[in-house]
Amino acid sequence: YAPLPGPKSIRLLLLQPGETEEPICQSFIYSVGRWPSYDALSYTWGGEKKTKQIKCNSTDFPVTPNLCRALKRLRDPEEPRLIWVDAICINQDDDDERGQQVRIMSDIYGAARKVIIWLGEVEE
Repeated sequence: YAPLPGPKSIRLLLLQPGETEEPICQSFIYSVGRWPSYDALSYTWGGEKKTKQIKCNSTDFPVTPNLCRALKRLRDPEEPRLIWVDAICINQDDDDERGQQVRIMSDIYGAARKVIIWLGEVEE
């Protein structure tokens, strides 16, 4: 992770258009007052281990199976989509960054164009 430049800076993911197995996203940093229109994803972390890999900035990135399914479902085959999701947009290994981002989480969700709630796939 590149460090965030300020206390109200955030990372956003650009979900690339494409099919499910193609590289999925790129990460970009935005400073306060310059946040573009984006959607926020809230999903269940559950007790799942990070056992799936997605391609982000051409690097394998570990995520939970539920988050992997959500990102693949939210990805449009033709149009890019800007999205914020805590597990990827916050450096979970940096306690200072994680604490700072948690403090502005209401701003992050409040500024989103829409908040998507992902509970998982429908079971048949």
